Amino acid sequence: MTDLNDSPAIERANELLADTTASVDALQAAQRGISDQMREVQAQPRIEPAMATSVAEHKRMTAELEQQGVLSGILSRLYGRLNDAIQRATARDAIDGADQSRKDLAKALDTLEAAQRKADAARAEVITHTKLMQRDKTAAGLHGKGIVGASPELVERIIAAGAFDARMGEQTSINALRVKVQIDGAKPAVETKQAERA
Repeated sequence: MTDLNDSPAIERANELLADTTASVDALQAAQRGISDQMREVQAQPRIEPAMATSVAEHKRMTAELEQQGVLSGILSRLYGRLNDAIQRATARDAIDGADQSRKDLAKALDTLEAAQRKADAARAEVITHTKLMQRDKTAAGLHGKGIVGASPELVERIIAAGAFDARMGEQTSINALRVKVQIDGAKPAVETKQAERA
């Protein structure tokens, strides 16, 4: 083994540890560099001075083993310190970004609430049109058979949207919806199922 020197990964780690404003990303990248070097050290063949066959070889192997131990210790300490620094930087970012996080959440909630209001209004409109179609089908009676009512595809879309409720009559079900709204004589697009009332 040659004389022990700090690797670029060790130098970078120490540089970032000395910088109290280092970013989480930079610290994590440095930690990955240290982790990579730790794996390299662990992958090296085991040094066993007891297996030496000469004094010179024993001295060399002992020195190599000592250097390997020193390097492993340095890498382990740096990894731990980088871990602590990452936690501090993460906490710092969370504190610094608290106001913005609240603003972002409020904006997202505004968007969601507006979308929900719009969806509720659209659902109510579909229910209104469905009820009108039910009324028209009833009014047309036998004269409107096969003419007045929703196609099976439209009924399936009403069901998928959950856009029918008890206001259409007691115990409104998918079967009842089809009977009341779908064009007479049309084959259902899917197998009939019971649905819960909205």
